[in-house]
Amino acid sequence: MELAVLAVFAILANLTFFGVLVQQMHESSWVYHALMQNPRSYGREIDPVTIASLGNRPLYWTAAIVFGSALAFGMFLAIHLLVTVSLVDRNRMAEELRLIQYRRWKPVGIALTWAALTWFGHENFDFWVDATRHIPQGSDNYIENIIIDAAFISLAVLPWWLIGKRTWPEFGGHTPLVQKK
Repeated sequence: MELAVLAVFAILANLTFFGVLVQQMHESSWVYHALMQNPRSYGREIDPVTIASLGNRPLYWTAAIVFGSALAFGMFLAIHLLVTVSLVDRNRMAEELRLIQYRRWKPVGIALTWAALTWFGHENFDFWVDATRHIPQGSDNYIENIIIDAAFISLAVLPWWLIGKRTWPEFGGHTPLVQKK
């Protein structure tokens, strides 16, 4: 039951991240146009060279695409886990194989999502600093970023850890996901 709740939570988290990504990309897509019309659109006058650079940001778009791809991968993993948990007691061996697959790919998904989120966050921050000539207050709070990263990774690892500690009587009471020596 706890795995189903975590799978639903993961689906909602990925959808939320995707919504934020779309919202950020939508907002940033209008910045170049607004600044071309009025260099003071965001409060301070932005020089024409900076405005021109905002129109073509390949690293920003690449980071967004990589982050969206990581979110899609995470969504597939969450749906895979939800389907696996909903098929409990139908075919125990098939469930076991699906959990082994999930457990194998989950660390890849965590690392990919964390790296893409960090990259997109930095690119998005740099974009808005250039567009507004303003560095937001509290933006140098590295301890807060470390706490947020630790919370993200801890919550993401939780289903992987729960699956790893499960035991099945059919396998002699040991967890078949871990090789016995």
